[in-house]
Order: sequence, then C-alpha cells, then structure tokens
Amino acid sequence: MPDLDLRRQREALVHRHIAAEMAGDAAGTVATFAVPRYDLVSTETVLDTAEAVAARVDALFETMPGAVLEIASLRHADDAIIVETRTTGRHDGPLMGVAPTGRPYTIRGCAIFRFEGADLVEEIVYNDRLTLIEQLASPVQK
Repeated sequence: MPDLDLRRQREALVHRHIAAEMAGDAAGTVATFAVPRYDLVSTETVLDTAEAVAARVDALFETMPGAVLEIASLRHADDAIIVETRTTGRHDGPLMGVAPTGRPYTIRGCAIFRFEGADLVEEIVYNDRLTLIEQLASPVQK
C-alpha cells in the first residue's frame, strides 16, 4: 500500500480531476493525467489522446450540463483509487442516440483511477447504461 503522503497526493488529484470534469473543463481534466486515457467499459471505447479525452469531457458537459457527481465511496489500492459514484442531473442534450428529454436521471458508477507513482495514467469507467436509457425513455413521474 502506498505511504500516506502518496495516498493524499493521489486523492487530491482525483478530486481535482472530478471537479474539472463536472465543470466541463476539458483542459483541466486532461492536465490531471500524466498520460490522458479513458477506458469506457460500457461502450468498449478507449480514448488515449489528450484530444479524445478533451472531446469526451466537452460532449458530456454539453449533453448533461449541471450534472452533480457524488462520491459514494473512495478506496485506495496499491496502484489505484477506486471511486463509487452517484450522478444526478437532467437530460438536456442528445445522448447515445436519444434526443434531449429534459428528464431527470440518476446513475451509479465506478471509476478506477490507475496510477504510476503519483501520476494518473488512466481512468477506467463503469456505469449502467441500461438504467440511464430506461430513465430517459420512461415518462416523467409527478
């Protein structure tokens, strides 16, 4: 297990990374990586250039502005930080072929932030796309 100082450095970097993503700050998100790389498991997509990672941040912010990501838990491993998340918001832009519905959504996920020393080298993202699509397609509850 990494020493306490390294764990603190990594955790602070993860918090900066998430804050930049939620603010739609593509450049700030990319800057948190030593090697910009997203592995989006649910779509079997790997983004491994600064441009591709920045484009993903831009697209997410455009599709779901105002999303709020809550860290449900954060755990340290030898070479990673594992973050369980709960994201809420409203579907205000096209997403996965679904036109904007204005419907609220809540999606749980997990991100594994992989490190080499203090350097962030990859974010592996798991989320439940089916639950998200079902929420966007279902009638709004009153």
